Amino acid sequence: MFHSYTLAVEPWGVADSDRGVGPDFVRFLAAQSGVSIKAEVRPYLRVIDGMRSGTNAINLGIPTEERERYGIPICEVATLKVSLVYLKEPGRAHPSARSFAGLAIGELIGSHALDAFDRSVPHARVLLGDMDQGAKMLAAGRLDATVCVRPGCGNVLDEAGLAGKALGEWPLDVQPLRIYVSKSSAAGVRRGCDGQVEAGLRIIGRPSGDAPPAGPLSLDAAGAGKPSPPGVHFRPTSTSTGC
Repeated sequence: MFHSYTLAVEPWGVADSDRGVGPDFVRFLAAQSGVSIKAEVRPYLRVIDGMRSGTNAINLGIPTEERERYGIPICEVATLKVSLVYLKEPGRAHPSARSFAGLAIGELIGSHALDAFDRSVPHARVLLGDMDQGAKMLAAGRLDATVCVRPGCGNVLDEAGLAGKALGEWPLDVQPLRIYVSKSSAAGVRRGCDGQVEAGLRIIGRPSGDAPPAGPLSLDAAGAGKPSPPGVHFRPTSTSTGC
């Protein structure tokens, strides 16, 4: 059996239930491929240390320096759009990222989605357990802006009562969401899967430009196997393990 650790940042990983987009996706992949994988949710340091040691054999995440050092990306699952959302107010405008300098910005604990913004724009970081917390604090006037990661952010804003509000959104980045295999366990994954993981990926979706046989996997944590929203697709990476 292989182990998979997903970062404990909702909606990607829900710490008290081992559910979320990441573990649910890995379980779906395991079911399709016939490979035994135990999917769990862990803090960032456990995720990365597990990749280094090989304990975290396969996982879902955005590229970071540590993931690229200890892991091999085998496919790209989706494209994540990262932005800041804020309440529009008279006399207040955000024509550039620098216009957020000095403001209270909600950011996800353990996430690296705003690393470039943090380095270039001085501001007050307010750490959040999930996007839902940030949306509620924004609605209550306790934040000037908060992180928004799509897909997923739209539903969070609606549930926080912001659907009828005048919202502004400043796009920050577009990041790939990838499946990584730990370099320390890559040989074992190759022996264990014997082509099955690659077959599972073909079942879920095709390389960009090819029509998937039944629609790629949804990133809805509660709806594995549903047709995906626009922009969610599979793209094998050039550094595939060759499973």
